[in-house]
This record gives sequence, structure tokens and C-alpha cells, in this order.
Amino acid sequence: MPERSNQLTSRVLDQEKEFVALRPEWQILHAASPDASTALDHLWLREWWRAYGPEYGGDGLRIVTVRHNDTLVAGLPLYLGRERHGPLSVRVLRSISSGEQEHEESCAEYLGVLLHRDAPSGVVAVLAEAVGAIAWDRFALQDVDTQSLVYDSAFDFRGPGRAFRRVESRSPCPIADLGQGFESYLSSLSANSRSQARSRLRKCARAGGRLELADENNADEIFADLMTLHQQRWNQEGKPGCFGAPRFVEFHRAPIRSWLPGGRAVL
Repeated sequence: MPERSNQLTSRVLDQEKEFVALRPEWQILHAASPDASTALDHLWLREWWRAYGPEYGGDGLRIVTVRHNDTLVAGLPLYLGRERHGPLSVRVLRSISSGEQEHEESCAEYLGVLLHRDAPSGVVAVLAEAVGAIAWDRFALQDVDTQSLVYDSAFDFRGPGRAFRRVESRSPCPIADLGQGFESYLSSLSANSRSQARSRLRKCARAGGRLELADENNADEIFADLMTLHQQRWNQEGKPGCFGAPRFVEFHRAPIRSWLPGGRAVL
């Protein structure tokens, strides 16, 4: 049964069809969340689970939601997998879009929680309580923004024999704001970086290079070119390259086909 705290109700969805049905509300929450990222979009999460879930999560989907009355105000997309430690296995609760093997990992960044900007106080505590009620041995958050609310003191729970790891930090993920155009972006760089960028652009032009943007008519063809180029680069170093993994390729096709026509994806 869902648990209530004042007017806040938590629920854990463990069926893909439930998460698919939640899409309209999830996207409204995504638009109203200051911490929203591409990797927390419903399509991204759904397609990752369809591609990687059978291998890494099985039936372990765990989408934690909190409602204020009937309004979805928080969402934390998780899955329950297992890690082998000798003869024993450990139940690990992870963010969706993390935990893959290196040769096929999606390397998503800014994972974490969607929280409505107008959510009432107490949401984080209710969310943490719901996560704590899931049967797991270790909670491993990976690639979470340090500004995310999972660093809130309320989002802290420990129990007998259980461990909570706040974040598995890897390398930074820079963001380039191209909203005002490329020239505006260049002007925001340091003089040295701007000079190097312009020098490389001139070298590219002299070599006959040109910029070509894919549309829905040639996206598959250009995506194939991208995969070929990427694989050649890594194969020359004796490495398999991530596009050699069928799950990695399958996962990327859906966002490209769905988002490219509207300009959300650029190829």
C-alpha cells in the first residue's frame, strides 16, 4: 500500500507498462524541474530500460514517485540489479542509465531526481523513505550532479547491513550553451581557447571539410557514418568501440529518430 505523509503519497512502479503510462505526467514534471536533464527524460529512460534492462536489471525496475494530492511532484528512476561477490550476490539499487559494462555504457550525466519547482516541503524525506523500503543491499548513485537534491540531509538513510553511497564521481561533463549560436559561444571562451577553435576551423575549411546537419530523411545514413568513423578510430587502437555493442546502438537510435526532426537532437 502507498504510504502517506500529510498530503504526500509515495509509490514504487516496478512494471514497464506502468512507467510507459506515466509518460504525460513525467514529461510535465520534467519541464517543471530545475534539475531536469536529457538523461531524465521519459524517452531516454524508457529506451535505456528496453535496451539494457533485460541484461542488467531483469525484473528490477523501480521508479520511485511522490505525489502531492494527485500531482506528480517527484520522480527517481532506479533499477535493482545484482553484483557477484564470490559465491554471493549483492542487490544493488542504481540510477537508470548507469551500471553497464564499460564496453557498452551510455555514460549519461546529471542523473538524479526530478523535483517540481513548487513541490511542498517534506517531499525529499518521503522519497527517501520509499527508497529505504525497497529490498536492496547497496544503493549506488552514479554521475549525479553535486547540486542535486540527493545531497539534501533528508535524503540519507542507513539500516542494518545496508550501505548508501552518495555518488560515484567520475570525470566532469562540460556543457556548451549554443542557444545564441556558435559565434556567441565562441565569444564566451577565453582568448586562448577562442584562438585555438578558430585556427582549427580554418584548417578544416582549407582541407575541404564542411558541416552537414542530418534531417529525418538521411539520419540513418549519417548515423551509420558516425558509427563507422568511431569504430575505425577505436579499432586502430585495438579496442572494440562502444558502437560494436548491439545494445548501445539500439539505445541511441530511438532518441535520434524521435528528437532530430524537432531539433532536440543534432547529428
